[in-house]
Amino acid sequence: MAQLADRLLAGAVIYERERGSSWEDIAQYLNMDSAAAQERFTPELDRWNTAFAVPYRLDETGRKRTPQLPTAAYDPENACRRLDLWTHLRLTVEDKHAVSAGLRAILCQVQHVEQRCFSQAVGHSTVRWTG
Repeated sequence: MAQLADRLLAGAVIYERERGSSWEDIAQYLNMDSAAAQERFTPELDRWNTAFAVPYRLDETGRKRTPQLPTAAYDPENACRRLDLWTHLRLTVEDKHAVSAGLRAILCQVQHVEQRCFSQAVGHSTVRWTG
């Protein structure tokens, strides 16, 4: 249970750092000094950042690849389905796509911005997005 709590806390700190929160802000909520927070969570943050460059590592036998990112990073559609189901079964939400509907809206916004940036970069205003 303590390991799970530590992983959850590390995930929250990584999330806050990715959002741009300072070590001082994070330390304040953890009731610790900013240098201590940085020392404690920098290894987790480094593992997170390294996992994007090296998403799999070989285990000690050298034969099995071990994922370095959360499961949802490797199969986001399945993660969305599972979160939608969990939400529908445990919360009083009528929307069977409570999680994935919001993510689809964000994806559409990102694709729209990418399309606009691409159009500006190539000097055309009529680029069709097929992604």
